[in-house]
Amino acid sequence: MGKRVMPLIGALCLAGVVSAGPADFNAHWAEAVKNAERTPLNLKWKRDWRAEWTHLVYLMSFDATGGTVQGYLSLPQLPGKSLPAEITIADGGPGFLGPIYSADHVVLALNLYPRSEGYSWQESHEKLCFDARVKDAVFRGAPDRERYTLRRALLGMNRAVDWLATRQEVDPERIEIHAFGQGAALGLMLAGLNGHVKTVVADKPVFCDLLAENGAGWPDFRKQLGDTPEVRDFAAYYDVVNFAPGIKAEARFIVGEKDTVASPSSIQVAYDRVRAPKSIIVEPVGHVKSERKE
Repeated sequence: MGKRVMPLIGALCLAGVVSAGPADFNAHWAEAVKNAERTPLNLKWKRDWRAEWTHLVYLMSFDATGGTVQGYLSLPQLPGKSLPAEITIADGGPGFLGPIYSADHVVLALNLYPRSEGYSWQESHEKLCFDARVKDAVFRGAPDRERYTLRRALLGMNRAVDWLATRQEVDPERIEIHAFGQGAALGLMLAGLNGHVKTVVADKPVFCDLLAENGAGWPDFRKQLGDTPEVRDFAAYYDVVNFAPGIKAEARFIVGEKDTVASPSSIQVAYDRVRAPKSIIVEPVGHVKSERKE
């Protein structure tokens, strides 16, 4: 598969005029993070004995404003070593990840939805695939920015990152997020909120340039919920474009030249707003996961 490494997408995207984000954007999310910390973390971890023998695997649970975030922590059995950590976040749709194994990284796989009680992660994924409520979950709570479903996920995942950085098995200077689609969008949002993230690899991120007249990233809230002042105001607080200036981590974007879900033009706008070291790769594909491993 051909790939081009480029400092900018350039002529591939002709983005329009981008308005500034809400004046209180940073203050809003700083207060949200502060309020989330007032909720007891209620950390739970349960050993998964069905995991591969080379790793210790735990089902993790973190509480934050509005609910719980779950995921799987996979630890290579390398006693005495502080390892780099990779955080990956489930994509949209059913959005569920099981344990991910790495020989030389601690891996925290975070999910948008909790595992069904009494079911394996594979069975939970299958249940979610047949759950009609999941199909439109991305709109749940919208356009109320305080009740929106991704708020719970973002604030819970932020607490998970904080917790991971304190673990003796983890080198806190080598924490990376690598995710696709909706997971990539959440990864960029987290990088904008949390200084523990040192690198973020965003593969075809959605939730970019949500207020664009043409080429808005998925989900196009104005098209789905109505082009009203309320919807526009709400969308601005969940637009990666407005998180981008706060990113201190090295940011690596992967774009699909033929992507109609995470449009190249919407990702261009988010990329342009990042002030930290950054790079972008354009692949001649649609909305599919990259095969890149680095």
